[in-house]
Amino acid sequence: SSSERRKISVIIPFRNEELHLPIIIQDLMNQNTVAINWEVLLVNDHSSDRSLEVLASFQLPAYFKMIHSKGQGKKYAVLQGAEHATGEILLLSDADCRLPKNWVKASLSAFSDDDILIIQPVIMRKPSSFLSRFQRMESLALLSINAHRADQGKAPPLISGANYGVSKKRFFELRPYSANINQLSGDDMYLLQAFQANYPGEIRLNYAKEVLITTEPAPTLHHLFKQKVRWASKMKGFKGGNAVFLGLIVMALLFSFLALLVIALITRNSYAWIAWIVLILMKTTIDYLIIQRMAHKFKLFYSATQVLLFQPLYMVSVSYTHL
Repeated sequence: SSSERRKISVIIPFRNEELHLPIIIQDLMNQNTVAINWEVLLVNDHSSDRSLEVLASFQLPAYFKMIHSKGQGKKYAVLQGAEHATGEILLLSDADCRLPKNWVKASLSAFSDDDILIIQPVIMRKPSSFLSRFQRMESLALLSINAHRADQGKAPPLISGANYGVSKKRFFELRPYSANINQLSGDDMYLLQAFQANYPGEIRLNYAKEVLITTEPAPTLHHLFKQKVRWASKMKGFKGGNAVFLGLIVMALLFSFLALLVIALITRNSYAWIAWIVLILMKTTIDYLIIQRMAHKFKLFYSATQVLLFQPLYMVSVSYTHL
């Protein structure tokens, strides 16, 4: 197809990723890219660990390029990578991700001749604890929100910086970081916002199993909380109404659950208890059906019991992050 004749530039920004770099380099070298014109740009965002030594130990093919970011933060790294890219399509991921062997090929196939933004799926790696299971469920729920919006013919409200592709021409035309370059994160959401404002019809979802990327879950509650604080600070600078609206809905539901519980405890009214239980069961059922649709697509499994157990943590997480 005409899309596969276009050159694709894979950009991997990294900072202090000495443990993950050998894995993602191997994943990149194992890509099925027969007859594909592509390059890999590894952009160092001021690493202070052994990341550069690790890279130097590899005999990297000629299509790998090493770049040192001049500014601080991921936006500068992405921008630097884009400036050095010689492809018409930019494909981005993070150094702590695992890439399926057809990731580049299937991502490229999703591009038409239009100058578009392609949003692709990211979930947490195979869970081994209650906390990691929750994080995988949350990532599936967020993917489901995007899929539902796309089914309605509307622009998706969410994007992950660990897996998206964009036309280089549109990227430099929109200049999504011009007003927020010194905010360390938010590279993905500001790009989505720029497309929503200027080219809402050029945002696409590509949820093919071949492009599903996995990433590391936060190992402890402390790490998860720090991650949510980071995401929340990113959302505060984002003007898109869809993501904030999502946070408001979930926050309203959370307060409804808490209010009904307090009323039931104080009044010991059986009707209040029944209303509380019915509300929780209704939300769990709806969430389960939505999550199961996405889990089935990627051949994963979640039980209704797990969804019920994760409800309180999930509602706090989504409402905090998106408000």
